[in-house]
Amino acid sequence: MKGYITFIITFLVTYGVLELVSGLLLTLSYTAGSSTYPTDPSLFAQEAMPIVLMVISASVAYFVSKNFVKH
Repeated sequence: MKGYITFIITFLVTYGVLELVSGLLLTLSYTAGSSTYPTDPSLFAQEAMPIVLMVISASVAYFVSKNFVKH
């Protein structure tokens, strides 16, 4: 049970931090008035970002729960 709680807390914290950082980066890279919707490369980044963040967060949480929790 201790490992599960560690995994969940680590996952939520890691996901929250990565979501905040990616939001800041996407906001900083936004240029007003450039609405080239079909060919905009940042569109793919905006759609794929949540999946990538979840995979990274789950990997970090798994690593932390396996290596830092005494069973």
